[in-house]
Amino acid sequence: MTSANPTFVYEVNGASFANLPNSPRSYEDNLRRMLSLVGEPGRSTFALSKLPDGQSIWDVKRETLPSVFLQAAGTAEDMTVEWRRLDQDGVERLYTVGRGAARGASPR
Repeated sequence: MTSANPTFVYEVNGASFANLPNSPRSYEDNLRRMLSLVGEPGRSTFALSKLPDGQSIWDVKRETLPSVFLQAAGTAEDMTVEWRRLDQDGVERLYTVGRGAARGASPR
């Protein structure tokens, strides 16, 4: 079952935030669709954040979003994915995986 009240927002290439809808498709299907649009042409960024409880897209600004997020940047050939999360010990940590250009090469 899906909810008409989005609880996630996304940002593409540093532009303004938009709701990640949960209907008529699931969050997963909508996220797949959004990610398929990233990267044309050239380098892109995509960031996903959970809305604070009880807030809508109209209530938040970049400064008021929680500091936890999932983001990807780069191209299909040179991509970095970062996940900032709150671990069980109460400490926020940033996890990063990526595939980049050879050392000393310029980004594509």
